Amino acid sequence: MGPLAVAGVGGYFYATGGRFITTDNAYVKSDKIFVSAEVSGPLIEVAVSENTPVVNGQTLIRIDDMPFRIAVSRAEARLAAVRRTIEATRAHYREELAVKQAEE
Repeated sequence: MGPLAVAGVGGYFYATGGRFITTDNAYVKSDKIFVSAEVSGPLIEVAVSENTPVVNGQTLIRIDDMPFRIAVSRAEARLAAVRRTIEATRAHYREELAVKQAEE
């Protein structure tokens, strides 16, 4: 009865599709890359989800740029202050030079 049962079960699976392999976990071979940002910061938008096809130049995420805008504003303010100091120093130098030339 053993070999006959094995042959019957095998015949049943062969007839009902047991000869085809199926899976719910199949993957298509494709290129994958890992992406990182040049700067860090809080994300304000994620435009794609994991394993989504993307094209060159497509926006993937948006990082909050407010900290960078603040840093640029502060740097511009410091630059303006240094320029004013340089101009004041030049004016003072010209005055001192004029006084020295007048004394000669």
